[in-house]
Amino acid sequence: MVTVSSSRSSTPSDSEPLKSTRAPIHLATLNIKFDGDRDHPVPIPPHGAVPPSKKFFRGPYDQLPWAERRSRMVDALLSLGDLDIVAFQEVYKNQLDDIQTLLGPEYSHVGVGRDDGIEAGEYSPIFYDSTRFELLKWTTKWLSTTPDKPSKGWDAGNISFHNLPRIMTLLSLKDRFRGLVHVVNTHWDDLGFRARAESGLMMRQEIWRWVRGIDENEQIGKGVVILLGDLNSPPEEEGYKNLTSTHGIPGQSTFTFLDTQSHLRTRPNGRQSNPYGPLHTYTGFSRTERTKRIDFIFLASDQDLPAFPPVPLQEHVTIDDGEKSSDKVSSAREGRLISKQVISTGKTRIRGGYQIDTYAVIDNFVDGDVTGWRGLWSDHRAVRVTISF
Repeated sequence: MVTVSSSRSSTPSDSEPLKSTRAPIHLATLNIKFDGDRDHPVPIPPHGAVPPSKKFFRGPYDQLPWAERRSRMVDALLSLGDLDIVAFQEVYKNQLDDIQTLLGPEYSHVGVGRDDGIEAGEYSPIFYDSTRFELLKWTTKWLSTTPDKPSKGWDAGNISFHNLPRIMTLLSLKDRFRGLVHVVNTHWDDLGFRARAESGLMMRQEIWRWVRGIDENEQIGKGVVILLGDLNSPPEEEGYKNLTSTHGIPGQSTFTFLDTQSHLRTRPNGRQSNPYGPLHTYTGFSRTERTKRIDFIFLASDQDLPAFPPVPLQEHVTIDDGEKSSDKVSSAREGRLISKQVISTGKTRIRGGYQIDTYAVIDNFVDGDVTGWRGLWSDHRAVRVTISF
């Protein structure tokens, strides 16, 4: 598999001691909306941004050219403070190169095109600050029953002209301040209901195996596991529920994933009063399109969930995961969704000993910048989260 080249060769020294410190990690995820005019790329100007187009009128809620959107998008992400790790979805190769240029040489990235495992099709890349993090290992898995090769899973793209593979990018880093950091970026199918449900289960298994292997090889403690992406699955749907389920999966131990929005430490013990910004992350290029919350940053819980056999429909079990509430958990097997009730008690801990300090959804609309540009820099809003030890 070909590694996407980074723009910086230097990394933290292997001999540099790890420091025990609070060392917050600043995270973001954003679906950037693919460039429909990628066959005619526009160079990034050496200074400033591409000005508003004068060729024809477009309303501020229409989809404006990538050449205009890209710098406003990156400026929005960087203007809110330090950014250590950022995941993007719907990224074509020309957009990947643009983002690398705009973020600057201190960032490196990993990822492949989903169509061929090299450069064809959309990437789900992960960018990281290479002055802080050392690259240990990375890979791509396809969300299908054959995850090690380009492939489409279940009912993903279940219409003839929409036959698209889906992927996750897995990356393990060594933080010069505090041990291992595992990062996963994904973009689930927008049409296949079963594909999203199966992806939630499959990813829990694949991520657990990946992380366990890296942790055992490095022998420097349990690393935090960060999952970012566009799930196309709101919290009420089975895909999200399977990912955040506190029920084990037959045949293998797994993680469960904690939604940073609902696990934010708020006052008086935390910094924020509530998660900041709009609730929903998808807006579309329209004032009238139905919005929804489908973009997330998750953290794996500290407690591994043991494997055990399937439970009959609606059987009640008790698992100590900390939410003190009942939640309906679903699994997709052989084309059917199996729901059962899990009663949760106890206290949730995040793997690696981290806590969630801040959570924000950043609006995607610019109502007139210094160049007069008005518009949406994507049809998704960005999610930004800060975690610390």
